[in-house]
Amino acid sequence: IDLTAEQNRNIIAGNSGVGIGVDVASNGLANVTLNNVSVTGTLDGTDPRWNGDGLGLKRTGSSLLLATVTNSTFTGNAGDGMDVDAQGTDRFDPNQPMSGTANMVTVEKSAFDNNGQNGASYRVRGDAMLIGDVTNSSFNNNGQNGVIVHTSETSSFGDPTDGLPPGRRSLLDGNTFNENGVDD
Repeated sequence: IDLTAEQNRNIIAGNSGVGIGVDVASNGLANVTLNNVSVTGTLDGTDPRWNGDGLGLKRTGSSLLLATVTNSTFTGNAGDGMDVDAQGTDRFDPNQPMSGTANMVTVEKSAFDNNGQNGASYRVRGDAMLIGDVTNSSFNNNGQNGVIVHTSETSSFGDPTDGLPPGRRSLLDGNTFNENGVDD
């Protein structure tokens, strides 16, 4: 998926369930690029996979999720501005496309503001590894957290097997977090 607009913004408004949803499973590959995209006013719908999220990225099984979000806004959505859910095998699964490559979601110069739940939510489960780099972005006035990260089982947010310990960490740098409901 490549939603890139050089001059005019791609505008997605008032959808139900999810503004942009990517669900990769089995041994599929999702390579997503969003640049200069605006997703606003997404409502919670009947599909149980989505909660009114602006951007939903879901990965299961031995699949591979690679996503880059740049110069985009996810505001005023009923759920999360961005909801990332990675579960399944680790990057060494021979059935995964590009075996040895960690799942990665990179966000640069984007806004996740005024959403009903979190600005961004990351859930990593099973044996999955997810690198989530976020730089120069804003997470303001969301109903719950600016960014929340959940890991369970033997999963990791970052890749502890990359290089020397502690491995490849997820990077959050140059972001602003203001007036979120649960931020202390």
